[in-house]
Amino acid sequence: ILNTNNLQTILGMRASDLIYAKQIGYLLIPWILALMSYIGWRLISYKQGRIFTFRGFDDRSPSLFDGCVATIVFLLYLMYPSLCRSAFALIMCITVDGKSYLLADLQEPCYEGRHLFWILCSTVPQILLYVIGLPLCAFFIIRKHAKIQRLQYQITQFRYGMLYSGYRQERWWWDAVIA
Repeated sequence: ILNTNNLQTILGMRASDLIYAKQIGYLLIPWILALMSYIGWRLISYKQGRIFTFRGFDDRSPSLFDGCVATIVFLLYLMYPSLCRSAFALIMCITVDGKSYLLADLQEPCYEGRHLFWILCSTVPQILLYVIGLPLCAFFIIRKHAKIQRLQYQITQFRYGMLYSGYRQERWWWDAVIA
């Protein structure tokens, strides 16, 4: 059985060290996936000899760029619950004898020293960027298309449809409320 003491002996690191490293991963993974998606779709464009933004001669077929946007929206939509859970992982503390300790590593005091540094450098940016920022960004993008009445437009549905198509047309904003 692998417990904190064994982990410290085997790897030479505490559980809190692993949690902090994991926070860096969760902070960076959406950006890395978006970049990988962009590069992948660009490679497809190059391999097929197609213009990245070409939507067909009728301008109604999704371009490879639209596919890239849809892929990024899909990945972020799937990752959103994990990103939220990760954002709050460092503020889950337990009080023992009047002092707070990180729930994942009871040797790590909460809200002081190293923990406070990681709260400010990891938790706060994750909450701002992902927990609040992603739904707001989606809301404003979809609102822009709703204002010009393009929610039923094929390209808009292809790119962002998973964010609003499950709701009645006049309730396009509901997914932001759910998030």
